[in-house]
Amino acid sequence: MVSNLAKVAVAMASATLGVAIVGNVPAQAIDFDFVVTVEDGSLAGEEFLGSFGFDDAGLTGVGTETFGVAEGLEINFTFDEVDFTAESDIFFPDFPIVEFTDGVLAGLNFAGGSLFPGFFTPDFTIASADDALAGGDFFTYNTFDAGSGTGIVTYTEVTDAADVPEPSFVFALLGLGLLLKQVKRDRTLATSQR
Repeated sequence: MVSNLAKVAVAMASATLGVAIVGNVPAQAIDFDFVVTVEDGSLAGEEFLGSFGFDDAGLTGVGTETFGVAEGLEINFTFDEVDFTAESDIFFPDFPIVEFTDGVLAGLNFAGGSLFPGFFTPDFTIASADDALAGGDFFTYNTFDAGSGTGIVTYTEVTDAADVPEPSFVFALLGLGLLLKQVKRDRTLATSQR
């Protein structure tokens, strides 16, 4: 017959293994939605929607950090009825990039267009106001039919409503609880038989 101490040891080992498995869950994707609000030019007052995401495995939250296509950056943006992706950036694969400062989104740097600016596809740039790489919250555009103008970009992080615990962790805790209940029942039975 297995002693109660052995049962408790097995239960503790199972719970520890469950916690270890949960601790090794791979990095999750960070997803953002963004809205471009055009402030001047013939498209003034219009809004254009986009989103981007990447694997957060390299995000440390310290200093300035840059992530691009090599880190899995994916972008979807519709501007002036044309769909753009990361591959649409005129400097692909070095751009687009997304930057964080101390773990906080600084902005997206993304330049979509063609060899003939404004003729076949609308051209746009999401960058900082001074075209520096840090902080893409300024928007410029140039189209054949709508002319040119500027706007601003606002970002919203997309978060899950609730984090769900890993099944292995839940089963480990359930097993521990059932085993401890059995140990308590065995002790009560042994005490009443004395």
